[in-house]
Amino acid sequence: MSKLSITAEELKLIFKDSLLAQKRVFNLKDLMTYTGWSDKNIYRLTSLNLIPFTKPTRGSLFFDRLKIEEWLLSNSSPSNQEVDSLVNNHLFKNKKA
Repeated sequence: MSKLSITAEELKLIFKDSLLAQKRVFNLKDLMTYTGWSDKNIYRLTSLNLIPFTKPTRGSLFFDRLKIEEWLLSNSSPSNQEVDSLVNNHLFKNKKA
């Protein structure tokens, strides 16, 4: 029987991730943790209006986690299997008798 071995640092990360997943609104630091992006990258995305954000005060940026998730999952590329399926469906529907 194997023992479950977890360090205090790993436990902190699990706890932090759990708390982050429960938050609806992220600040810059939360978004950095959630995405792994640098603050410089996030500021660039906000200055170009490429990422959804709010700025209710003159300096603080906030991010709706649900909008961020939707934005992250938008503009996806189909897998090779999905492309093959689309091509085959198209060929089947447009098959000449």
